[in-house]
Amino acid sequence: MKLKFVAPESQYEWDSASARLRRCGTYSDTAHSLTRYIDLLGLLFEVECLNTQSLATLELVFGALTQPTSFRSADVKLRLSDQCEPRYLYRQHPSGSVALAGVEVWNTVLSAYEPWTSTEPPLMPMSHPALSQRFLALHAGCVQLDTNCVLFVGERGTGKTTLARRLCDFGGKLLTDETAFIHRRSSMIEPLPLAMGVRQSDGIAKRLEQISTTNIAVQQRCQTVSHCVSLRRGDNYSITRFAKGSAKAFELLCRNIVETSLADHETLITLHKLIHSCPLIEVCWRHFEDFDRIQSDVIEFTKTKSI
Repeated sequence: MKLKFVAPESQYEWDSASARLRRCGTYSDTAHSLTRYIDLLGLLFEVECLNTQSLATLELVFGALTQPTSFRSADVKLRLSDQCEPRYLYRQHPSGSVALAGVEVWNTVLSAYEPWTSTEPPLMPMSHPALSQRFLALHAGCVQLDTNCVLFVGERGTGKTTLARRLCDFGGKLLTDETAFIHRRSSMIEPLPLAMGVRQSDGIAKRLEQISTTNIAVQQRCQTVSHCVSLRRGDNYSITRFAKGSAKAFELLCRNIVETSLADHETLITLHKLIHSCPLIEVCWRHFEDFDRIQSDVIEFTKTKSI
């Protein structure tokens, strides 16, 4: 069985026999053609892919953000092999895991590549000193609805991507569905829409899908978060509302901080700013059939300016 993935200027197919993405048609494995540049929040990455498999993975995840050339020097240089797990290039590593295999980073002092020894994702700005002190990273999705900007946090499997797609189908614009970058000491969020993990019919497995292959609208500009939603799974459907600045709202956001080198006091100040400027609700749900109700309740919630 083969499934095709369409990416900018390229096309891939999934070969279930080898469990790998393969590029359709002929392709030259030259050093230049296997190098891509990615600008993430002003940090330029030069990524040398050691084979077409790792290039297919890179272009699937980052889509139109990948460019074959750049007019300026890269801030970070990486090398990828097909040993690298695609989703951990840009999302938080599972707790307790060892360093990510198949990734090397350029050491400017030694003038050589060396193994990536961190458990942080190598293609995220927070993992590099140049931007590590600029943002608070939350495991969250974010969609703009009219003049409102809804941030929704939650553990894996709590429906962030499902809610993001539904709100976008309602007319929203996607900022992110995986990691939210909040500017230090503010409630401003940077847009960073990457490939979305679409849940399959079994309700467990996910496959990556490029934003460019969907009808989802993307917000390209920085926005101010106006409402927060915390998602969790439980035995019954319920909604709990919290006042601005409440200790419980602070706790719910703290649970979803992505590992980052942002100083502790800066993290606390940024979270304090966020919870005092945005009302928050916690939505507990049991079945995916509940998302019709979740979508309706979240849209109604965005009409609330204060609690």
